[in-house]
Amino acid sequence: MGKPLSISLRNLATLEEAEALSKILTDNNISSKITKDSGDLDYVFQGEAPTNKFEVHINEDDRQKAETILTDLAKENLNSIDKDYYLFSFTDDELKDILVKKNEWNELDVLLSQKILEERGIEINLNEIEKQREIRDLELQKPEDGQTGWIIFGYVAALIGGFIGILLGYSLWLSKKKLPNGSKVPAYNEEIRKHGRIIFYLGIIMFAVLSILRLTGLCCEK
Repeated sequence: MGKPLSISLRNLATLEEAEALSKILTDNNISSKITKDSGDLDYVFQGEAPTNKFEVHINEDDRQKAETILTDLAKENLNSIDKDYYLFSFTDDELKDILVKKNEWNELDVLLSQKILEERGIEINLNEIEKQREIRDLELQKPEDGQTGWIIFGYVAALIGGFIGILLGYSLWLSKKKLPNGSKVPAYNEEIRKHGRIIFYLGIIMFAVLSILRLTGLCCEK
């Protein structure tokens, strides 16, 4: 039994792009799987819109091989890009941002961004770019704090027996956020998750109690 395809190699906007990338990988004997990241319950309470992106997953052991293949293919096409290609209108900062967030762009765009910057006389320190990627990854991994308003609303909703209290408690307790590499980490800090757990179980208890009371009331009326 093979290893699970657990690493997200690229996040792509369309199915066609994902299928094209998957074919390249297959042609080079690299197994891949396409999934659609349409968002879930986490997005609702975190105030984020569904991503509707397509992710191409591969085996972690194949990552370096895949990156090398994509880089080589991009280099072959790099000099044939027309000057009306959209990246030529990007600012220096926007191009640098592509280098830092390379996982969200195809390899050609990453290499072309670097080339355009060099042609503009902008010095690129690849070690500094890598440090910025690491800093960004660490920042993204940090759980969020705050959420006082949602916590208060969650307790109120749970106490009145509303199903919303259960959903909100579940979200505060178990919500995850996705990192650029496709892995997920807790969205909120330990204190918020603790409140979420309490709200969740309180909501279930109150919902059950009120349901029993309603049923009992109906029986009495009969």
